Amino acid sequence: MELHDLLDSIQGESYIIGADLNGHHTSWGYNDTSTRGRAIEDMINAKQMVLINPVDAPPTFFHTKGTVGSPDLTLTSNKDIAVKLNWQVLNEETLSDHQYIKIEVKLERKTLSFLRFKTKYEGHNKFHNKIKTIAEEATEKIQQCNSKTGLDETNEIHLEIMNTCKSSYRVKKQEINKPQHGGWWSQDLEITKKKVGALRRRAQRAPADLRRGACIIYDHDRAEYRPILLETRRMVWNTFCTEVSNPHGSQYKSIFRPGRPPSDLLQHTTAEDSRTSHSTS
Repeated sequence: MELHDLLDSIQGESYIIGADLNGHHTSWGYNDTSTRGRAIEDMINAKQMVLINPVDAPPTFFHTKGTVGSPDLTLTSNKDIAVKLNWQVLNEETLSDHQYIKIEVKLERKTLSFLRFKTKYEGHNKFHNKIKTIAEEATEKIQQCNSKTGLDETNEIHLEIMNTCKSSYRVKKQEINKPQHGGWWSQDLEITKKKVGALRRRAQRAPADLRRGACIIYDHDRAEYRPILLETRRMVWNTFCTEVSNPHGSQYKSIFRPGRPPSDLLQHTTAEDSRTSHSTS
């Protein structure tokens, strides 16, 4: 199995894996246990992994033909992380047979944020005078740093230098690159998404004799929603990319800037956005 090879390659590491393993087992919500389900259980035990899925969790898979199941498993190698995980199946429409799974890891983490200062024209004398007052003590601490405690103290030196910079220079504004049009998501799309999601839940909960009809209605509305969503997204992205006045402007930076998450490219907008209203009418 490819998963076995992957686990062997990261042996000894802490990891969280989400996978559609397509195996039945009572340990993750099925009423029966299949041969594949037993093989998955053996793998979990052999690799000393922890299964995150609650036994009573709602299904993660629903097909319009009526097939319901929980093939999507979340596994971790770290028992400490397992107790700090919040695992939840979302009710949002996904345009897929699989539901979204939200995983939150509640860990305390201390980070340092780095600012950029305007140092080109002013503030140097003020900075030099202030840095002289801490330089001797800071240098001595660095020279005596030979333990973990000493290393922590050098972190305090960094904070002192940052505070000195803040009091000497003005901070550069960190501009976020956004499309000029302001977004693509409209109230009409939100209403349609909620309607399709409600039809999905209704089909899942329908009695056996009514489920087929409910699935047909859900499948029809989802099929209408999908092209509207994709066309609206494609249209706004095309408009954003063609309105270029600077070859290295916001369009270039939005795509190639390091660490730019795709969700930042398309921001939410109000119901009055004229660019999306005609696509959902």
